[in-house]
Amino acid sequence: MTRFGMAIDLNRCFGCQTCATACKMANNLPKDISYNVVYTKSDDDYSNLGTAVAKGALANDNAGGEFPNCTLSYLPVQCQHCEEPACLGVCPTGATTKDEETGIVSVDSELCIGCESCIKACPYEGVRTLIKSPEDIRLIRKAAAINNGVLDEVAKHIRPGMTTEAVNTLVHEFTIKHGGIPAPLNYEGFPKSVCTSVNDEVCHGIPDRSVVLQEGDIVNVDVTTIYKGHYADASRMFMIGEVSEEAQRLVRVTKECLQIGIDAIRPWGHVGDIGAAIMEHAHRNGYTVVRDFAGHGVGNGFHEDPVVPHIGRKGAGMVLAPGMVITVEPMINAGGWELYIDADNGWTAYTADGSLSAQWEHTLLITEHGVEILAY
Repeated sequence: MTRFGMAIDLNRCFGCQTCATACKMANNLPKDISYNVVYTKSDDDYSNLGTAVAKGALANDNAGGEFPNCTLSYLPVQCQHCEEPACLGVCPTGATTKDEETGIVSVDSELCIGCESCIKACPYEGVRTLIKSPEDIRLIRKAAAINNGVLDEVAKHIRPGMTTEAVNTLVHEFTIKHGGIPAPLNYEGFPKSVCTSVNDEVCHGIPDRSVVLQEGDIVNVDVTTIYKGHYADASRMFMIGEVSEEAQRLVRVTKECLQIGIDAIRPWGHVGDIGAAIMEHAHRNGYTVVRDFAGHGVGNGFHEDPVVPHIGRKGAGMVLAPGMVITVEPMINAGGWELYIDADNGWTAYTADGSLSAQWEHTLLITEHGVEILAY
């Protein structure tokens, strides 16, 4: 019987060791045994494999040569598709299948509903979801197109006297009409299809018939769309009628923070670069950055690695590799950064001091040359 192995794109591998760690955990291997190893190469001589942490090396980032002419590359030696794939038994729609002749496990995007059961069951989750395939990116773009359309539709209709429940109905009906699924609905018990956060609500505001938008309010509308198992996530601020100069300035500076964070992204840069840039601009303008929530990976699931904090240190954190899809979504407060969660609904976050809060969010694709905005 013909069996196929897995191919690795060495141009995308950045030596994170996630595949090796997942393999060791999944197979409950003792300390001195590894089935899946990532070797570090400090030269171009592939007659030898180099060093590997799993084989006793003290580090996996020792470059060869002299600065600035250094050489460093990674060579994963990876396992085969699972003999008994954990993802197969948990798929509720039959989207995940295994070819008994070749042993290849595949996912039918037409049948996938994005429940994430396979991701949770898979011991190689980090490898599966961190770098997106061309097909993943194609479907994320589709989700983003619907998501952008939803927020454009909200922009046309939102006004004083409109309830946040009416915003929810608009979002839900537009999403379904255009072939998408509202990701927030029933996500870990969330009861609505969109988050609507007004004035001192930092995030996760729950739409309600009793919440009527008033002249002078600022409101964040946070939309996430699923299309054939793939996700796009974005939010925008809306100013209702005549808004105070204080509120206008907060909304404007928060949007600037988002753009400055995006401008800080470089392929093979670091997550910390984003937070450092956002934090500096917010503080320079007399505002604080919410620390309890962060951006995140997105695409194959609602919330994936990496975590993307909006405070940080330049040059720190996970490397941003081409093929990653992330959100940047700074939440900026006019007062202190501290917040509390509504004790009754368990979702909505409020500023602790009652000050105004604003947020903008984009979904971004890291490319070989920079960054592409997918959902906005």
